[in-house]
Amino acid sequence: MLTSGLLREVLSLETELKAGSSWQQLCKATGDYEPACSPGFSIVNALWFDWNGQDLALSTTQYPEVKINGEGDEAMNMNAALALLESRGVLEWLLPKTYEDGVDPTYSSSVFRFYLKRGLMTDSEEVLSAQTAINDETYRAFVEE
Repeated sequence: MLTSGLLREVLSLETELKAGSSWQQLCKATGDYEPACSPGFSIVNALWFDWNGQDLALSTTQYPEVKINGEGDEAMNMNAALALLESRGVLEWLLPKTYEDGVDPTYSSSVFRFYLKRGLMTDSEEVLSAQTAINDETYRAFVEE
């Protein structure tokens, strides 16, 4: 069961991982796809979403822009978080295929993607090999951190 205590532990772990220097280096190398690794996709990012500094009491006619990044001050309701993830088209990445709508999930996944460029089709084998060695070292440092 995904209890509030367990979800807070997951949030803490994900926050700690994303703060690591190797994680940040890999994420920056991802370029335009950086949001796929930071903040990534997870239920805790939706539960503790960020209102983007907006005062909700002042915004009665517009929906505020939210950041699904796990940096909010307090957790929202699980069903609301799941609806938010579904509206963004990522819920199916995080829950088991056996998930039933309206039932609190018993487990979930978090998805973080990193993209490392190896080279272009027109690059020489020497250039490709050099970039592969750099990528291998970057990944090794990431795993060992």
